Amino acid sequence: MSVALRQSSKDGVIEAAFGHSIEELHQQQAAASVSPAVQRMLELRRFLTVAEGHLDEVRDRLHTATAPGQEPAAEDLAVDVQWLAEATKAKAQYVQAIDQLLRTMPTSSSRFTAARPVATALLGARPTPTPGARPPSRASCATAARTR
Repeated sequence: MSVALRQSSKDGVIEAAFGHSIEELHQQQAAASVSPAVQRMLELRRFLTVAEGHLDEVRDRLHTATAPGQEPAAEDLAVDVQWLAEATKAKAQYVQAIDQLLRTMPTSSSRFTAARPVATALLGARPTPTPGARPPSRASCATAARTR
C-alpha cells in the first residue's frame, strides 16, 4: 500500500487544520496548488506513516514470537525490542514536528492565498501611495543614504 494512502494517527488533526481530507490534500498537491505548509505537512505525514508501519511490523513480530508455545531466541527479542524503542522514538518526533507545524502555521484565512511572485515584486511593482502622502524628495533620499 502506498504511504500516501495509509492512515496515520494524526489524520484527523491534519484534516481539521486544513479543512480538507487527506485525499483532497494529496490531489491538490498533485495539481501543485497547495501552500508550503501543506507540502511540509504531507511530507511529515508520510514519514509518520512509515514509522507507524514499522511499529506495527515489529509489534506483530514480537506478538508472534512471544505467543504461547513459542520459544523465541533472546538475541532476536533484544533486537526487536531495540527496534521497537527506536521506531517509537521516531514516531514521537514526527508527531511533535506535525504539532509544531500546526502551531506555527499561518491563520486559516491566509493559509491558501497565493503569494505575489518575487520577480513581480522586484521588477516594476511599485507600492501604492497612501492618500495625501508625498514621494520622498531627493534631499531626504540622500540624507538617508548617508546615515546608513
